[in-house]
Order: sequence, then C-alpha cells, then structure tokens
Amino acid sequence: MKKSGNLIVLLFAVVFLYPVAFKAQGPAVTSASISRPVINSGWQPVSLNPLNKNVQDGVEFYSRPAECGSQKSDLVKLVNKNSYAVKVAFQMDPSMPVQYVRVPAAGNVEGVCSSADANAAKLVLQFPNNKTEDEIKKMKQYLTSSIVVSKL
Repeated sequence: MKKSGNLIVLLFAVVFLYPVAFKAQGPAVTSASISRPVINSGWQPVSLNPLNKNVQDGVEFYSRPAECGSQKSDLVKLVNKNSYAVKVAFQMDPSMPVQYVRVPAAGNVEGVCSSADANAAKLVLQFPNNKTEDEIKKMKQYLTSSIVVSKL
C-alpha cells in the first residue's frame, strides 16, 4: 500500500510540475507577442511599392517627421542589409537634381537636421512651404518611385 501511495504522489508531481519545470521557457513563451517599448522609436517603414514593402535591393527605408529650424521636414533612414556598400539615388521632383547617398556594407545612414555630413544631410527632406498636402503627397510618391539602389 505504501508503494502505491508513493507512486500516486510521484505521478501527481510529474503531471503538475512537468509543464512548469520544462516548458516555462520554451518556444511558446519566448515567442509570445508582448508589446515592448522601442528605444529611439518614431521611424516608420516607407512604402515603396503596392505591397507596402520598405525594402529595395537589400536596403530598408524608414522615415519620421521632424522640424528642422522652422521648416517641416521628413528625416530618412537607410539600412543596408547587403554585404557590400550601395549607392541610393532618388529625386524629389522631375525638375530637381538627382541625389546620391552612399550606404556602407551592413550599415546605415540617418538624416539629421543639423548634420555636417553631406551624405546624411541629403536625407533631410524639406518640402516647400507653399505646397499643399496633396502636392507634397505627390512629391513623396514620385520620390519613392524614383529610387534606384546600385552596388558600389
């Protein structure tokens, strides 16, 4: 009788403790979708095509609104996932010159309002104050359609 009592206690312990002891840190827990704050957030993916993808030829495109001086602007961040450096070309309007930004291999370049780096300064997009929201939207659509990424 004593053996069967011990066996019941052991069975009880295994049934109730096994999930806690061996699965508490399993894939189900580690992959849980818990909302965590992102440090330095504000960067939003830029939709480059009808599928809302923000990646073109291994380069990820992000933007966020900013105010540089008194001018409303968009800052752009380029993240190169390639093992080689790339050159990103874009144009804000057909009448404006093409801009070229170099992005190092597996690196990134981020637009900053008051940057001494000419490469990063090109990623501060300032739209004319006399343009309507609709005109600015069209300029942004043209810009995203004009992007060309090439290997250096």
